Amino acid sequence: MRAFAKRFIQVVFALALVFLFGAGKSELSVAHLSAPMRAVQISVITTSSWSELRSWFSRLKSAGVDTVIIRVFKNSYDGHHKICQPNCDVGVYFKSNYLPCVCDILFQLCALAHQSGLKIYAWMTTRRADYGIKNQPELYSRYYDLKSQSLKISPRLSIFHPQAQVRLKAIFKELARYPIDGILIQDDLMLYYNEDFNPVAISLYYAERSAYALPERFYLEIKRLNGRARVVKYSDEFWHWSKWKAEKLAQFAFELKRAVKEINPRIKVGMNLYYETAQAPKNALAWFAQDLEVLGQYPLDFYCLMLYHRQMQNELGLNSFQLKEVLFRSASYFFQMTPASSEPVIKLMLRDFETANPISLEELQDVLEHLPFNSKAGLAFFPAFRTCERKLPILFQAWEKKR
Repeated sequence: MRAFAKRFIQVVFALALVFLFGAGKSELSVAHLSAPMRAVQISVITTSSWSELRSWFSRLKSAGVDTVIIRVFKNSYDGHHKICQPNCDVGVYFKSNYLPCVCDILFQLCALAHQSGLKIYAWMTTRRADYGIKNQPELYSRYYDLKSQSLKISPRLSIFHPQAQVRLKAIFKELARYPIDGILIQDDLMLYYNEDFNPVAISLYYAERSAYALPERFYLEIKRLNGRARVVKYSDEFWHWSKWKAEKLAQFAFELKRAVKEINPRIKVGMNLYYETAQAPKNALAWFAQDLEVLGQYPLDFYCLMLYHRQMQNELGLNSFQLKEVLFRSASYFFQMTPASSEPVIKLMLRDFETANPISLEELQDVLEHLPFNSKAGLAFFPAFRTCERKLPILFQAWEKKR
């Protein structure tokens, strides 16, 4: 009875917020069903009062935003949403039978977003959603450590283990029972080049491909530089295995989508993609088991390509001219390969990831100028912070001119 009473109070509070801030408006998701996404992605809510948050949502709406994507999970290294007092250090921001609840604020967030005329997407983790699991190493993936040349347990769940699959689908169904408009699958739904050697995965690979997943057959040449080991040559068998892993990840993402739509068919489900997936498809297949061609066989409602230009420039060692060429080619390939039933969304960075300093309006305009948007493509900015809305009208206007 206590749990029921607590949930009843939360629902009443959420409805009260709608009434308090003017219950007459109802722009919700119906207003822009066919329009491309105009989103900001919020990692940490820094305001501590609901009235301030409502005011910020209203400013975002006025700046041209139609969707807020809000993180609904917390790892130990993440800051917590200041709108609530955390009950624990890791977990989620909604009620779950499987995961610890940092604080249950998703009803209230939905109420405020909808009242401001915004759609709200829950940004949710997958393979790192192991909060509360103890003494179950069989649920985790295995990776091949190049230095010791031995298999080790990774800190991420194995999507091949039936128990992990059931758990994740159940969690996403719990999330779908909230009045959200969409779910963005975190970029941890991938597999590194040296995982997954979980026994279940190895058995399944043999059953489906009549081949053995053996590290010594995959990594033909390994070099050590500055104390780190790196693969410089893969075998043909490795590429068959990587393609198979990409298929399994795409299938599982599609199964998560199907599980969500069993609860609410109107919720849109999409996922984050690394920039390499469009910039260097072969590297993405090796490093993350991400492949746009494979994803097209199991389409989600949308895909967010993380074209974080400063990160790309630093990691790829590009000058300004080369960066613009790479941005153009990556976006073009992404739009070309995205399934017709899915919305391609370009995601750009608003802050420098190393210094945390905001990126200037002029620099962001220059990035937009070199992206070949089409009429179907959406645009998202990350990470959103208070005052970022001052730049957004100009950026959305520049984006509109490109479409």
